[in-house]
Amino acid sequence: MESDLGSTRRRALVMRLRKIIAGCMLCLLAGAGFQFAAAAQPVSTDTAGRRWTIVGEAATDTDLSGAACTRDGRCLLVSDEKRRAWFFTLDQRDPTKPKIVIGDPVKLKPAEGDGEADVEAAAFDGDRYYAIGSHGVSRYKGEFQASRYSTYRIDADGSVTASPALTGMIAIVPGIRQHFCTGTSTGCQSLQVGGANIEGLAAKNGKLYVGFRSPAPGGRGFILRVAETAVFGHTDPGLTVFRLELGKDTKGRDLGIRDIAAASDGFLILAGPSLPEGDDAVGSGRVLHWREGEERPSLLRDIPVTDKGVKPEVLLLLNENEAAYRVLIMSDGIAGGSPTEYELRKR
Repeated sequence: MESDLGSTRRRALVMRLRKIIAGCMLCLLAGAGFQFAAAAQPVSTDTAGRRWTIVGEAATDTDLSGAACTRDGRCLLVSDEKRRAWFFTLDQRDPTKPKIVIGDPVKLKPAEGDGEADVEAAAFDGDRYYAIGSHGVSRYKGEFQASRYSTYRIDADGSVTASPALTGMIAIVPGIRQHFCTGTSTGCQSLQVGGANIEGLAAKNGKLYVGFRSPAPGGRGFILRVAETAVFGHTDPGLTVFRLELGKDTKGRDLGIRDIAAASDGFLILAGPSLPEGDDAVGSGRVLHWREGEERPSLLRDIPVTDKGVKPEVLLLLNENEAAYRVLIMSDGIAGGSPTEYELRKR
């Protein structure tokens, strides 16, 4: 018994010594600048995501294109067909069945023209919502319609101001102007061949950030920053142009901006194929983090897409903390947008 007990004590002592030595080695290596497991962890804390459902009129809409929320959970949802928009709220009382509850509709009347509004994105800043038309010609016929060239400011009571002012600013930007159609242009390019098309909008500290799906040759996308008071007033626009290296998706397609959301430490970007995928192709989505001045945003995660004709199009930031963002992704091409929540680790 004494021999067995002594042997057990010796083994325990050896194990403690090994742990002490290993701890010392880690300290020494860390002091020399080595990085450990925290840097190697995946950026996403989940894989499948949490599914939400839409309750109300938008539940059958297959063209949802943008969403934005206030900090207290009052939100705006837009569709790129039939000038459709609604206020909505987030219902998470049952965490197993979170819901988007559609409320009152919002009438989006373009500043000019009586055709399709083609509203592609939404944002919130201060005490107002914003939405934006594609500022591009019709997809298949390449027709100019002035109604697609409006930016909207929406008050909490649903009153809407529409402005065409952004059109003149876009028309002078090198790299975009060659692909941008105005009422006086000839030979206008549709999105099918790389014509200009807006799909992202964020708002922060009195500035609007306008993201272009196209042009994005070689996966190099555009974001324009402009003063809100220049779009809805008469101040100097202070126009700033950013070029971002978005790259290509796993199928080799150039990526453009499909949505933008303002975060506390920069912006989240939803990227997808710049040129139309087609209804018989499988789309793709990728969430990136970007700070102003950076040319290459950081990848946070790829969004899984398996069904033909489904294209991730809406990026809504639900909340964030020091470690992660919680986002909701909705897709074009499927009834109700198939809203799915992901938690993404900050870089």
